[in-house]
Amino acid sequence: MFNLKADKDYDNGVVVAKNQYLEDDVYSVKDSTGFEGTIIDIAANGNFIVHVDDPGDGLLVLTPPFSYVTEPARFAAEDQYYNAKDSIMRAYELVKDDEFAVSAEGFDTTPSKGQTVTVTATTRKLHTA
Repeated sequence: MFNLKADKDYDNGVVVAKNQYLEDDVYSVKDSTGFEGTIIDIAANGNFIVHVDDPGDGLLVLTPPFSYVTEPARFAAEDQYYNAKDSIMRAYELVKDDEFAVSAEGFDTTPSKGQTVTVTATTRKLHTA
């Protein structure tokens, strides 16, 4: 796990890369290169299950939600959480054959089962082909 300083607002589920050391175990963010995956299934909640074929230098942003709002439970879900600019966000190293779920909002295209997934540099969201 890495601590990254958000250079803009980020939703959980984007794929980024670690850049330069800033301070106290915190790194800056850069675009991920080489990430490739496949949408292998759709979860019961409608999120898309992505299988990691090649992680490249990709890190999955997944900061646990810290909120006093717990009702409805949907407001406390990780896929509804975002990381504000200049906040410290958690990012997890991806390895081949990892799987993670991401909502449709985590894509800059319309996702569907079986599609190949890469990362769009400008938005750092997932992109399907």
